Amino acid sequence: MSEAGHFIDADARRLALEVIATLVNIKRTAAERVLTPAGVPAELVKRFLNERDPTTGEKRSKREAGTVILEALGALEREGQVVRRIIEIAADWQDFHLAQDEYRARSVVQKARECTLWGCRLIGLSLTFDVRGGLVMTHDLITSHTSVITPEDARQLATQFFATSKVSPTLVRAYADDMRSGRWLLNGASIVLSSDQKVLDGRARILACIEAGRPFEALVVEGIEPSAFETMDALRKRTLADVLTIRQIQHGRALAAALRIIWGYRTRTLPTPRQPSSMTLLGLIEDHPEIRDSILPSLRTAPLLPHGTGLALHYLFGLANPAKCDAFFTELSNETLSDAHGPIAQLRRLLTELRGKGGNRKQAYVLAVCIKAWNAFSAGKPLKLLRYAPEREPFPRISGLREPETPLFDRHLDAEGDSAAAIGKAGLTAQVEEITPEIAERLLQANSLNRRISGPVVERYARDMKAGRWKLNGQTIKISARGRLLDGHPPPPDWRSPHRASTGEP
Repeated sequence: MSEAGHFIDADARRLALEVIATLVNIKRTAAERVLTPAGVPAELVKRFLNERDPTTGEKRSKREAGTVILEALGALEREGQVVRRIIEIAADWQDFHLAQDEYRARSVVQKARECTLWGCRLIGLSLTFDVRGGLVMTHDLITSHTSVITPEDARQLATQFFATSKVSPTLVRAYADDMRSGRWLLNGASIVLSSDQKVLDGRARILACIEAGRPFEALVVEGIEPSAFETMDALRKRTLADVLTIRQIQHGRALAAALRIIWGYRTRTLPTPRQPSSMTLLGLIEDHPEIRDSILPSLRTAPLLPHGTGLALHYLFGLANPAKCDAFFTELSNETLSDAHGPIAQLRRLLTELRGKGGNRKQAYVLAVCIKAWNAFSAGKPLKLLRYAPEREPFPRISGLREPETPLFDRHLDAEGDSAAAIGKAGLTAQVEEITPEIAERLLQANSLNRRISGPVVERYARDMKAGRWKLNGQTIKISARGRLLDGHPPPPDWRSPHRASTGEP
């Protein structure tokens, strides 16, 4: 057996013991649900259930009995087959109510799913369990753990920033809004600390914690070489349109644009809305799924009216008066209007003139004139001249639409959720992997619904890997509990040079 094969078996054996010890609390049920389906012979199952420790005379624990069974299987040269079957059983496990510690059981199942995906190729890895059952990763001098970062912690970390470049205030504000309203989730993105405790990555989240005055949970990776900062990416963040497309929602990009407009109108921040986070806008579509009903009706006026803009207006006008909203969009899509000087005819002429002109200023102007045309149309009043002068008049409000009584998304954590102790409930595993081209191919096959990969960025990473400049930098490749690649594109399969990365699984 090769050295690599021996290492793989050792790690798999250790994981199999965790499965035996943690997935099922009752020993007999563990034998029925795990050992027997894995192919353990009946005589060894009997030993697992009944054998006593020769020193104490007491029945062995599941872990102790499991060790004895695996050793006996090794003598029969059947250990590898059974161990792999135990891991496969764990990877498909759903009956967490059978465990004494559900969080610990979930962590073991997550690890089994990773092992199934990656083939148990673990490099110099030591795994232990924290008090919540989450796996803690160590690799030489590099460690990782999930931690609840309080505003006091964040203030201390803010004095230890490695980079001196400016952090986007818009991004900090959006993160702070999510933390303040309880929408922030543990997502596998790491706060990276160097060996001398400098913050290499995670500045926006730390500053957002200070601004929000609320704790948040994060994966913290420590012990990274400061020189690895050069290999950290500065890619664009995943946009809301990316998320909606990944969720296979039709016209996701138009819907993303519409959600920003609806949020801006409802929060009275148009014509220059404060940029909400993707989590905020996902909350909007989850709270108001009927917004999607406007996707197809608003297509009638495209491309005269940009689809995202038309979608938002169709939804908002429909809230004010559904029948007149349908009539408004029907007339707006009609090129031959009987009233050449009516509000909709004037709007058509303005929109035709504006086609081809882009930018936020144009969108704000289009929204304003559409609303003014709607107000005249819904009231049945003539409109002498349709125009909007932002320097001389406020942004118009929609006639007939009741204003919300409370601010949009005024959702906060309850008294328990405000505390740092109440936040740390989610399980997450982290580990160091050597990503080979073969593993990269498997990961990319599990990434078919993700966003488009940037060619120049892939080329830059590949150059660093081929030249030996790539370093383990603490940034994570994120894999879901079901084994799908969520973020952190691996090296392209055609570059025949493995690299190391941290992987996190929320």
